[in-house]
Amino acid sequence: SAAADFITRDNTLSVSGSVLGVSEGTPVFINVMNGSNVAATLTGSVGENGNFTTNTSGVLASLGAAGTEYTFLASVTDANGNIVTDSFDVTVDRATTEATVGLASGSNSGATNDGITNDTTPDFSGFAEAGATVDVFLNGDLIGTTVAGNNGAYTLTFAEADIIPLTDGTYTLSTISTDVAGNIKPSAQGTSFTVDTLAPEVASITAADTSLNV
Repeated sequence: SAAADFITRDNTLSVSGSVLGVSEGTPVFINVMNGSNVAATLTGSVGENGNFTTNTSGVLASLGAAGTEYTFLASVTDANGNIVTDSFDVTVDRATTEATVGLASGSNSGATNDGITNDTTPDFSGFAEAGATVDVFLNGDLIGTTVAGNNGAYTLTFAEADIIPLTDGTYTLSTISTDVAGNIKPSAQGTSFTVDTLAPEVASITAADTSLNV
């Protein structure tokens, strides 16, 4: 994940930092809180330059695609007994969701969600975990990359995709989703759609004159 987003898929964590105004060797204590429960306690000591690094925690649990948020509560006591505290939150995220994909609604020219279109330059859309990067593949070839919005929705337009207008036939879309923590999830199976630009043949109808006798 990004360096400052405090989201990580690493579930064994240590903390580094610095403290001013305390002597070398002063202990640093950090409680790792899961709600009101202490999930781990990390310790370190202040070096001559004021920096410290704690030991590494045991395995921290991560539930679901959103992960689990922990609060790190740090405390240091100086020589006069004054306690300095600081805190920050970290989300441990070890899973993500599969990104769906299909024809965008404006590109499905037939019945709703029937996967049949006469549009040879279709747009594609779907849903993934919010903020996830989605690689979209057509018949196994990467055709573009986009990012899901805050609601999880994403669109890859034909103009953005690395493809030429499609000929009539059936195609398969698939995805690989990478969330902000770095978890990767390929789609389990592809989504098929058909391009059909041929108008149906109209059968000829011949009317014959008939007589009706009463």
